[in-house]
Amino acid sequence: MSNFADLCPPDESRTSRELIVKLVVAHLTGVTAFCNLVSLRNDPLGSVEPILFFFSPLVVLVQITIGLALMIPEFVIKVIKSPSSIREQGRLLDRRWRILFCPKAEPKVETLEMSQDGLLGTPSEKKSARSNHDGGSLWVRMRRSIITFGTLFYCAITIFFYNRRIELHGEESLTVADNRCFEIAIGSAFVSVLSIALLLRFPGFTQPAPEAEYKKGSTDDRRYLFFRGDPRRCDRWWQFIYIKDFGSDSTADTFLWCFLSSSLNGTSIVVSMAKFTYPSLYEGFVTQEGDHISMYEFYRNLAVIVAILLAINVVFMRRPEKDHTVWSVALLSLAALSSLALFALGMIFLLYPFFFLLFPGLLSGIGSILFIRIKELKMLLGQPPFALASDEFPACPALWKDPMTEYLWSLI
Repeated sequence: MSNFADLCPPDESRTSRELIVKLVVAHLTGVTAFCNLVSLRNDPLGSVEPILFFFSPLVVLVQITIGLALMIPEFVIKVIKSPSSIREQGRLLDRRWRILFCPKAEPKVETLEMSQDGLLGTPSEKKSARSNHDGGSLWVRMRRSIITFGTLFYCAITIFFYNRRIELHGEESLTVADNRCFEIAIGSAFVSVLSIALLLRFPGFTQPAPEAEYKKGSTDDRRYLFFRGDPRRCDRWWQFIYIKDFGSDSTADTFLWCFLSSSLNGTSIVVSMAKFTYPSLYEGFVTQEGDHISMYEFYRNLAVIVAILLAINVVFMRRPEKDHTVWSVALLSLAALSSLALFALGMIFLLYPFFFLLFPGLLSGIGSILFIRIKELKMLLGQPPFALASDEFPACPALWKDPMTEYLWSLI
């Protein structure tokens, strides 16, 4: 750790204007990169999705990851169970992949052919708008590729300088603005990579996405349209509070995923809630009297107990003889007790920790997102250079200006 005495001189420190410009540029770059991806997918731009990305830049990365996590293991498991169905499962995997990644088919246009007597004839065969402008489309694609690579370069250097600050002066050199710009850079880099795959027509990104309706219910197409970020999933974006039978399930789910994808000052909301709830449960279960075990030992012992209870249930379900002997009755009673214990442990250690996380998001996902962003803004305005330095928020090394940043931007 360097000496902070001469690290942040008044005339060579970061100012509030610099951080504001940094935040504005990062947000504009991120939203532009996302709108570019939406346009390449042939999705309508007049939706709430760009605003959701503005508030939760990691939502696309999280959604695509969840979609792949559902798609690939299901394909592998079904092929292992039934090798003869590999072709059918392959077609299903291809359909899901194209829904998740590929652009929608462009609308067809009808052209009227001119007859010999100068009158309009019957409509000719339908052609896409792009097929009439292949040359122009090539140049447009090249220009968009250059701009997208430029966006990706900006995201890369933002991530590089973020890690450089940590390596040189530790995490105390980071402000809310640095963490927010890093979050935007990660999300923007991911959508830029998806855009490049569409622009350069990588294998797996050239075929049009199959036409699929976003019907109500847990259909397979709807699930992957949701994780794609289809604009139809959030048709009632004005829905502030979700009430069953009076609101849109899809809109509530969209806001919930945006909330779960959010972070507060560089820390994921899910991780923050886990860091808060699990130590509290540990302190509540471990008494201060007698031997004191560490939190690691407590949860290690809990994992062993859960494994034993699960093993008892597995043995009961796979027992060879299902008669009414004393042994079977005893095993049945033991399995019932273990199931009850697993249910109780699940309620305490799984549902309770995430109750305070999921319930606000389910009730009002957009309200939870706005609460996080307002709290983050309040934290930003309470740090130097927007506020006077304090013991909680010292001015240095948070205001240290990286000379390499100035040099690199001067070259650009």
